[in-house]
Amino acid sequence: MNTETYETILDEFSKSNFIQRLEIGEIVKYSYLSSFERMYSSQAVYKIEGKKGIKKVFIKIYKNFHNEQKEKFKATIKRDFKTNLFWYDYLAPIKGFTTFKPVYHSGHLHAIITEHFNGVNIGQLIYKKAKYFPSKKNIDFFSNGISKTGKLLKILQDKKVTDKKYNFNDIIDDVDIRLVKLKNNPYAKFSEKNRQAILNFYKRCVSEFPDEEHSMVHLHLDFTMGNIMLNTDEVALHDFGEIGVGHHYFDMTRFYHQLELLKYKPIYRPGVINKLQNTFLNSYGYTDGPNDLKFRFFLLRHFITHFVGVARLDILPIKQKMYNKWVILNHHKNIKKIINI
Repeated sequence: MNTETYETILDEFSKSNFIQRLEIGEIVKYSYLSSFERMYSSQAVYKIEGKKGIKKVFIKIYKNFHNEQKEKFKATIKRDFKTNLFWYDYLAPIKGFTTFKPVYHSGHLHAIITEHFNGVNIGQLIYKKAKYFPSKKNIDFFSNGISKTGKLLKILQDKKVTDKKYNFNDIIDDVDIRLVKLKNNPYAKFSEKNRQAILNFYKRCVSEFPDEEHSMVHLHLDFTMGNIMLNTDEVALHDFGEIGVGHHYFDMTRFYHQLELLKYKPIYRPGVINKLQNTFLNSYGYTDGPNDLKFRFFLLRHFITHFVGVARLDILPIKQKMYNKWVILNHHKNIKKIINI
């Protein structure tokens, strides 16, 4: 994406009433700092100088990857902006936790502008610095960030959103769609017997869960290391799609699962990853442990979802294909472990 497109968005923003959200007065000039491309968006960072101060902003231009109809695509961008605004307002009174401040969205230019957060991505840090034999200093730094992340998730879920109870059968229907895809994919080496074993596990779980459980909470739906930024003062959660509602174990086991995947790579020591997982669960306030039935119920869903993605071997280069075969083998082992067969 060329800088001219980003600057068109900034010109429109500077002439709108939304400019007041930056709290730097009338814009004097702006300067390009960096940009990068992702599958679903083009993104850039700009420095904006106003008569009353200077701020950095983050511009995200959406790509219509799924070829949605024009109005539906614009509605998706507006929804994302409103979701980000919801979470920003939700976290605003809570010291030490935040998200990127949303300041502007343009439907016809397919863009959102947020204030830039000055921090580091905890996922990138762990991927790079937790390899092999990380220093105690690095482990302590990771653990501190992971601890804050657990506390952040707990804060997001502190308030129940409805008196309606979570229906565990909903996840079974959702999972079975994925199980059928695995069964029909020859690369997955996944049989009807495997599918039935998983469905039987889920049905057994539902029959054993007490009727009085569980209230519904807000969900991020993609609560992962890549969506967590931190600095010395704050932890910021970003990349919201929509305001989700569901069982509080969903986001918690999602984050745990992402750490678990690092154990598939020999460059990460299981002992280090275990420590990070335990730190996350403890700071979240979860004490039942990963063998708890409800925990396994939701963790299994994340394994299966990931399994579907990595089993698409026909579209991959040879090196990636070989690694994904290794992941598939480990997924089979972990799924059997979770359902106790």
